[in-house]
Amino acid sequence: MSNTFDSYQAKHEFEAARRMAFLGSLFSTVLGRTQDPISLDEAKHLLQPTGESFRGRMPIPLDRVVGTEGRYSDFDRRFLPRKGHVGARWERIAVAFRREIPLPAIHVYELGGLFFVRDGNHRVSVARSRGMAFLDGEVTALTTEIDVSDAASVDEIRAAILRYERERFLGALNAVDVLPGDSLVLTSSGGYDDVVVHITCHRTMLERAAGHRVSYHDATQSWYESVYLPLAKLIADSGVLMYAQGRTAADFYVWLVRHWDEIPHSPGAGSRFRRRFRTV
Repeated sequence: MSNTFDSYQAKHEFEAARRMAFLGSLFSTVLGRTQDPISLDEAKHLLQPTGESFRGRMPIPLDRVVGTEGRYSDFDRRFLPRKGHVGARWERIAVAFRREIPLPAIHVYELGGLFFVRDGNHRVSVARSRGMAFLDGEVTALTTEIDVSDAASVDEIRAAILRYERERFLGALNAVDVLPGDSLVLTSSGGYDDVVVHITCHRTMLERAAGHRVSYHDATQSWYESVYLPLAKLIADSGVLMYAQGRTAADFYVWLVRHWDEIPHSPGAGSRFRRRFRTV
């Protein structure tokens, strides 16, 4: 009788979890959002880990399990089951949880404070559906300096990367007080490195003209006031940002830096831009 009751309850739990997954999918479609779990491959592409190490067995906080190495379509971001074919295995695991039968530890990657399932998607799904906060897991850590532990989506990971890159950029140039918080904000990763190169070239020009060393702080201030701000104004006045929603003048500046030699220049066209670039 107990076995039959446990199986019935497990089936009921699975059906309830699927309904929640369907409702989540419905609302996300209406709101234009995704309920997909984060792909480990995409997270690795964004965060570019530099190595990996095995950290052993430890409790895994389930609210920080945000993605998976595979099975992207079987579960949603909350690890609710989307597909009926996962039901049989899901229900067996649910029965094991109800009877407190020990199960193997899940296997996860840890990257930037987030966890991605290598093996154990069904166990994570059942545990979260039952309101559990932790599961034991075998952890392989992927090395990155960027903390994205508060991110719940790919867009939030990208935002965390950009915040990290901007902080590193300002720290490297000792220019936290030079650039206002809402200036020189990029929306694509990697652009700040291009800006550092450009400021370094500007610094070299200043040193040749002055005949002595110039600090990065002073070079950044000079570049910002005499090169970037006039160009940013030209970009804004041109109206080009109307055709690139979500992009900034700084994005377009970096694009110009990268592609200047490839841009055809007819006589008189873009002369103000060329004059600015010749000062760097």
